[in-house]
Amino acid sequence: MNSKFVITALIGLMLFITFLFVAQPEDETGQAEPVRELVLPDLSDADYDWIASRIFQNETGGDRRNLTYWGRAKISRHLV
Repeated sequence: MNSKFVITALIGLMLFITFLFVAQPEDETGQAEPVRELVLPDLSDADYDWIASRIFQNETGGDRRNLTYWGRAKISRHLV
């Protein structure tokens, strides 16, 4: 996959997420509504393990040979 496309997509995603949390929609009176704090649920270790296994299954098809690791040198070269 083209690294410029991936970087562009990641930047776009970061901007979108930033917009979601920073944008302050106005209520009926024209006043900005307060920004709501993101509250994450308390998860057990079993919950985290389940989430990790679903991500692993979705991204690799359950095959460890499909894992990708970018060492520090590769990451910095891709971002240049």
